[in-house]
Amino acid sequence: MRTSPWMLLAVLMVLPGPARGDGAPFCTGKTGQPGDFVENIVSSDFARTYRLHVPEAYLPAVPVPLVLAFHGWGDNAENFERYVGFSEKADEEGFIVAYPEGVENSFNAGVCCGTANHLGLDDVQFARDIVQTISDTYCVDPGRVYVTGFSNGAMMAHLLACEASDLFAAAAPASGFIGVPSCEPPRPVPVIQTHGTVDYTVPYWMGKRSNDYWAAYNACGQPETVYQKGAATCIAYADCAEDATVEFCEIRGMGHAWPSSDGPPYWLDATDTFWDFFEQHVLEQAK
Repeated sequence: MRTSPWMLLAVLMVLPGPARGDGAPFCTGKTGQPGDFVENIVSSDFARTYRLHVPEAYLPAVPVPLVLAFHGWGDNAENFERYVGFSEKADEEGFIVAYPEGVENSFNAGVCCGTANHLGLDDVQFARDIVQTISDTYCVDPGRVYVTGFSNGAMMAHLLACEASDLFAAAAPASGFIGVPSCEPPRPVPVIQTHGTVDYTVPYWMGKRSNDYWAAYNACGQPETVYQKGAATCIAYADCAEDATVEFCEIRGMGHAWPSSDGPPYWLDATDTFWDFFEQHVLEQAK
């Protein structure tokens, strides 16, 4: 079996010492094991579930990042896990990933969507409960908890950036928008987005308007192109407050989709791009 740099680093990090180099303390008493699980919890008096993937290289004393990945309206956690590839990325990079399950395939992200919205479910609390439940059992680095999602799930990523910035270090929505009338987190939040120019489900301008909001809220400077290949162009805004970078990746000719191709037609892998962005951001006050 190939030994990854992360596995070698993990072995070194369990040698005696007071804390990790980035300040995250070692864990004791964590009983969670590697593997794939479907977990049940009660959140706001509702029985809820989520899928959990923990890499085989996980070591119970070493703090690792956690990513929450929300599916779109009409989809489910199992299918989303299969096609976005975050579990495979977790194996490569050494983080834990959880896939929340919507109620009747939906999340309440403000103006959308479905049964979850009609019932007024508190899916922000659901996300908090998932993070807490996983952290009770696994050695999660509290400064490296991230959120991503597609469509309705992307709206959840925006919502959690708005209303749970104390918990999530950065957000990465794909083909979504801010679905609440007021978004004023107590700190600037790093956000990266992808959106197709011919998205007729969530129109491109809605994603771009949300990007413009984050760039303004984070007091960013002017954008510059940081990636261009084929149909994909990514811009990043300079000099954002508290290094809360804002990036926007436009994919010409793409509809309502999660960019996943390493070549034509889209030339951008959202999973790799989002993880690279997450690695740049740590929530210092969570330490």
